[in-house]
Amino acid sequence: MRLSEPLAGMAFELRSPTARDSQFTVDLRSDPRVSQFLHRVPGDLQSQRRWEEAALMRDDDLPLVIYRRSTRRPEGTVGIYSIDRTLKTAEWGRWALLHGSPAAVESVLLVFRLGFDKMGLTSLYSRTLTANSRVIAFHDRLGAQRELDGYLDVDGRRQAYVQHRLSSKAWPALRRRLEPLAEAVASRLA
Repeated sequence: MRLSEPLAGMAFELRSPTARDSQFTVDLRSDPRVSQFLHRVPGDLQSQRRWEEAALMRDDDLPLVIYRRSTRRPEGTVGIYSIDRTLKTAEWGRWALLHGSPAAVESVLLVFRLGFDKMGLTSLYSRTLTANSRVIAFHDRLGAQRELDGYLDVDGRRQAYVQHRLSSKAWPALRRRLEPLAEAVASRLA
């Protein structure tokens, strides 16, 4: 599935990937500082482009690229997928940012704006490998509810994860907390 138009924030925006983003995604997901908690990717441009084209054709998958508005350059990737239109729920993840990118807070703000305000979802959940303690702590600070722990097969290895969920009812309060933080980052980047 594609976004009909980019979703702009203060300093960053979300857009559907295009062919010109494929090499960025390969490079990003090949960076060991970024990829240690992600599924491995084939690492070649053609495979990445085929994956993106297939994902863009599915009606339950919305792959996204995070761009810095001032430079028009990509800073990361994220996605909303496993979209259940009956239950109005989806998973968000595939969240990877360039090492040192300041896009974390605003990219999450944009994902939730997209999921709750534009798509009308009632909840968004994410699964984070337990070894990724920084991202788990980030979700905890957001106020997302820990729902369950489980195991995922990641590149042939069974790994523990934590699942967090944010409801549309909790979204307005979180939005009020995130917007000033995103605004502070945007003012430093201006």
